[in-house]
Amino acid sequence: MEWYDRKYVRSVENLKLWKANPRYNPNEDLISVTDFAEALVEDEQEKSSFNDLIKSIAQRFRPIDPIVVWKDERKRFCVAEGNRRVLALKLLLNPNKAPKGMRKYIRDLADSMPEKITKIHVYIAPSFEEASWYISQRNNTSSLRKSWSRLQQFRWIAYQFDEVCNKDMSHMQVQAQMTIAELEYALRMLNIIRLVESDDMKVLLTEDEYKDANSHKFPITIIERFFSNLEVREKWGIAYEGINVKIRNYGDFMKAFAAFLRNVLSKSEDRIKIDTRTITSNLQEILSKLPSVNLEVDEEYDSSLTTSSLNENSSLEDSCPKENKRDKKIPQKGDPYREKLILKCYYINASNYRLVGIFDELKKVKVKSCINLVAASIRIFLDLAIVEYVEANGLRRDFEEECNLSFREIPLKKRLNCLEKRLSKYSEAKKILIQLKSNDARYTLDILNGYQHSMSTTHLVPEYINGFWDFLFPLFCTLLDIKEK
Repeated sequence: MEWYDRKYVRSVENLKLWKANPRYNPNEDLISVTDFAEALVEDEQEKSSFNDLIKSIAQRFRPIDPIVVWKDERKRFCVAEGNRRVLALKLLLNPNKAPKGMRKYIRDLADSMPEKITKIHVYIAPSFEEASWYISQRNNTSSLRKSWSRLQQFRWIAYQFDEVCNKDMSHMQVQAQMTIAELEYALRMLNIIRLVESDDMKVLLTEDEYKDANSHKFPITIIERFFSNLEVREKWGIAYEGINVKIRNYGDFMKAFAAFLRNVLSKSEDRIKIDTRTITSNLQEILSKLPSVNLEVDEEYDSSLTTSSLNENSSLEDSCPKENKRDKKIPQKGDPYREKLILKCYYINASNYRLVGIFDELKKVKVKSCINLVAASIRIFLDLAIVEYVEANGLRRDFEEECNLSFREIPLKKRLNCLEKRLSKYSEAKKILIQLKSNDARYTLDILNGYQHSMSTTHLVPEYINGFWDFLFPLFCTLLDIKEK
């Protein structure tokens, strides 16, 4: 019997979402259920479709299309096919994990369900390769299934080529049921699209332009039509070699490409009208109005390399703001001598205004110049983080009954005791709580309380305060929705 002829019952909570799914931007680091949900609904059309799916599942879950999983190297069941449906089910089980703007909508739907869906039928593929073959065969539309966009299809092909077929084109041809020419075209286009996603493009566009250029809404077919034209490739110094893209003058090319994207995105009457029709009918005028590429300069880029071989003094490097220069010291995670307590790469999603405010302000102030303020803020932040966790998980009454006090009257140490009982004994967060309450540990609650109530300056040292935050950070990540850009 084939594996896709037999179904098994598995817990929704134990199904792991697949972050390499082509629906997600590969540059995003997706860890929590909230991460996956926010990444999916960044695009308004995706959000509308996902809301409809959640509503349909809440009203009546009909498993029309199969949910396919495979076991990863850690023996976890990972979802290959059906990520949107599994994500919807996870959110209906835990509405507090939904993005803030959707939380009430999902909570209302969850409350209206006659019973929670905690287990579902799945098909278990014997390997990821088998699962990916099945996905390729079923990548079409259905009533509850939203087909992939052009970009998502390209990413799926690239993922299979790299991870499943180990860059073996013959293997990939059988796997995807595509011709060599079709595969090469898709992989080349994805290499060009990756330039749109690059940091080099980010410094050439405004923040809004960069976001829109990398949105699901951006018409990828315009890029396809433009770079499929031989005249464009000749004037902009582009050559295709199999799946690879080679660029003669990378600096000039990226400036011209940025101008191209800006005109596609702009709604101004002064813009150059660029769409699939004008690329065919008005190409000469488009090229004449976009920046030219100097083909006498060698600043070569090859997509087959992990980095471009730009000259040190390339025009693109010169066009970047000073903060993007390569010799600028980048703050390192865990560096006790860093200037700011919280690195700019972290951001937080929480309902408490003060919690978010303190987090954002601690990314701006220097520890050394505001040492008393920063130290006291860590203690306040811990208190507010616990309140946020308790409210989000509906634990207020449990804490009150356990301590026989109103929640407001429960001191921080007792709140930590209540919290510790509800964490897995193997979790890092629980280990942090145990150490925090100890008198012999390096970082203790007494020291933290001292930042607010004591006159001692013993532990008012920038390196120690940075270290205290790093010690608490895994606990904060458990209690709060903290992400890394």
